Amino acid sequence: MQNLADNEEGGLIFETEADTLTKSLGSELRDFSDVLRKAYHHEFAASNRKTNQEHIEVERPRLSVLLCGTPKQITSLIPDAENGLLSRFMFYRMNEESVFKGEEELFGCEDEEGLEAVFKKLGEEFFPFFKKLRAGGEIR
Repeated sequence: MQNLADNEEGGLIFETEADTLTKSLGSELRDFSDVLRKAYHHEFAASNRKTNQEHIEVERPRLSVLLCGTPKQITSLIPDAENGLLSRFMFYRMNEESVFKGEEELFGCEDEEGLEAVFKKLGEEFFPFFKKLRAGGEIR
């Protein structure tokens, strides 16, 4: 909540291991589930903490979450569909056998310099989305 309040009500959570997020939230996971559900609809969210008598309000939270992990890691974060959090996520499952590919092979580059150009182009492509998210506009 504090991060959303400090960053103009917008944020991105990108975690390569879903259980890292689950562990870092610990006992606050229930409260965070509420924030995720409200942020999905950009609804007002507030948090009160006994420590230091903190009260945090976020008028229109805009939060994107990208998690990678195993099905078991996801069920630790979202144990059931009861509170509605599950319906706010989209899941993609890869059914093929994993074969390691280096970055150069994966992105069709011969060296690190070519890889840098690929990521620069991707950054330029996604920067307008970031600006719209920051401005609170609708992303199409």
